Amino acid sequence: MHGWIVLDKPQGITCVKSANIFKRILGVKKIGHIGTLDPQASGVLLLAIGEATKLIPHIDKKTKIYQFDVTFGAETSTLDQEGEITQTTSSIPSQDEILKVIPQLTGWVDQVPPRYSAIHIDGKRAYDIARSGQEFDMPTRLVYIGSLNCVKQKSETCFQFEVTCGPGTYVRSLARDIARRLRSLGYVSHLRRIKDGKFNVQDAVSLEIAKEIGYNCVKSVEYVLDDIPALHVDEQQAELIQRGMAVSTHDSVKINGFEMMHRDNNIALFFNQKLISIARLEDDLIFPVRNFNLER
Repeated sequence: MHGWIVLDKPQGITCVKSANIFKRILGVKKIGHIGTLDPQASGVLLLAIGEATKLIPHIDKKTKIYQFDVTFGAETSTLDQEGEITQTTSSIPSQDEILKVIPQLTGWVDQVPPRYSAIHIDGKRAYDIARSGQEFDMPTRLVYIGSLNCVKQKSETCFQFEVTCGPGTYVRSLARDIARRLRSLGYVSHLRRIKDGKFNVQDAVSLEIAKEIGYNCVKSVEYVLDDIPALHVDEQQAELIQRGMAVSTHDSVKINGFEMMHRDNNIALFFNQKLISIARLEDDLIFPVRNFNLER
């Protein structure tokens, strides 16, 4: 079996555990996932099955949308509700104060990721170093915040936000920065990813429903490729491609935006309506980069 599952991941489980659950449900050995969600976060998680895992490096990292709650008045070691409280303050901002500050946190901004994160520091995961009690500095990285809105006040100390952001953004760090900009402290007390690229949470399947419908929740391998230029090749070209050889574009049928593609783009190659390769274009030659065997 090969394809994709758009999962609405529940709170309380890791992405790896989510993948392992589907291995048992579907009876498959190979499942990967695009991006990560913290265990206590819920929402859109894209799972790749079988040959679809080969596409993971070739899928563009897209804009994501999150809804999250910030509880003001304290900061935790993990910057979410799972960590130990490390600092407290009696300074709680008003919604008006928040609305004045959040425009300062949009666009390209420098962000320091959480110490409890999967980022590598000198070959080790940051969360492993943090758990060991060692002192270390997290490197600053440039991230893009497309929009940031304060949706509503949920309690005296808790506000709901929605952010549209680029890849690599940590919402936990954003919550910390919002609070500190307001001369307060804060942590994420609820986090939900409602969109990842073109994949909306409304289109995602819950774990409970997936267990009931099994194979019927699996989408085709090509499901994620509608924004990638594509070519249909003939049988002779397909045989050459499967052997790792280059072929000419002249006799291929151009589909799906090929004429407007940039020369450094990936191309999806199809034979008999089936994906056979992700390739690159150099002049008028197509060089296979990653071949697929969807017959198995």
